[in-house]
Amino acid sequence: MPNADRPPRPVLIRFLRQSARDKVISAAKAKRGLDWEGCRLSLFPDMTKELAEKRKTFTSVKRKLQELNVRYTLVFPATLRLRWDGKNESFVTAAAAAVTLQRRR
Repeated sequence: MPNADRPPRPVLIRFLRQSARDKVISAAKAKRGLDWEGCRLSLFPDMTKELAEKRKTFTSVKRKLQELNVRYTLVFPATLRLRWDGKNESFVTAAAAAVTLQRRR
């Protein structure tokens, strides 16, 4: 069981056949997510090392949002979406999100 105070981490799974990968992803979408031993799993196609690094750049911004009790989601591939003061916002870079966060504090 993962520690609650640690952020989630990506796990790479390689399939022998593309058709097997597609079946697993479509089954997960049909069930609206997967649970394993009480943990919620999210599946993303083609999570490259570069994409994992780009998603990781949002970590500090996500921590600040958690401290402020602002709900957010990191949408595949790497877009931070949040709702602040009744307004939906999206950011494709962590720097842009950080600037907006500093302005709103």
